[in-house]
Amino acid sequence: MLQVAIVLLIFAAILGSVVLIAILKNHRTPKPVVVAHGSVAGFALLLIFTYIAMGHTDTLVIAGAIVLLIAAIGGFILFGLDVFTKRPPKVMAIVHPIIGISGIVLLITYFLAKQSS
Repeated sequence: MLQVAIVLLIFAAILGSVVLIAILKNHRTPKPVVVAHGSVAGFALLLIFTYIAMGHTDTLVIAGAIVLLIAAIGGFILFGLDVFTKRPPKVMAIVHPIIGISGIVLLITYFLAKQSS
């Protein structure tokens, strides 16, 4: 389950990079990609919380989930700004993926440590 979530998060990051590039170039964001990015990331986060609810409560998993939840909140804010103002702030568009990637790294670290033990 965690493997699937990690793969989905990586796919969501690839989709998000398309959106980030559009924002940094002052272009309109491709709404189907925006929606796909959020949906895939949201589903992955749901899988992670399900994984935790099944009893996998190691510190790295909890920390990864919290960091990704913070990224998701930032993503919701970016989405709202994109829809209502048409100009999401570039700084926030840069910080959002940094937080998200940090969460992914925490989960990958946990997963690799679990595999080696």
